[in-house]
Amino acid sequence: MIHARFIAFLMTAALALTSFGCEAIDVWRAPVSTPEQYDKGLIVFYPGTANLHMEVVGFYYAFREAGIDLAIEEVQWSEYIETVLVPGEEVQPRITAKAKSEAARIAQYIYDHPNAPVTLVTYSGGACVRCRLRQICRPMRLSIGSF
Repeated sequence: MIHARFIAFLMTAALALTSFGCEAIDVWRAPVSTPEQYDKGLIVFYPGTANLHMEVVGFYYAFREAGIDLAIEEVQWSEYIETVLVPGEEVQPRITAKAKSEAARIAQYIYDHPNAPVTLVTYSGGACVRCRLRQICRPMRLSIGSF
């Protein structure tokens, strides 16, 4: 079991280093989910503005330690701190395009697993994609829960 202080230290160090443009330390990846976990349900996590995999580590282990045995995916929705550095009129169409591709991907998952729940978890800037997904999925009559 990973200690909460270690995760807090890891996240603090990672965010401090990435603040100085060092995204190379973003080495953590969520373990690949099993087909059995996908059959039970899907949690899709959209990280914050930095779009680092490490933004998921605390959530991932919290879900697992709480006994949640669903498939967990982490989706980077833009480039590293792109939404901070690129003007909004340039980055917004890319976020919308990512949300459209995510809606299609999630729709396929729901089609393949009709009784499995889908939950979207966002952190900070990741809510941008969640809001776009809601707009796109409503006409498709897709019901997606969220935190």
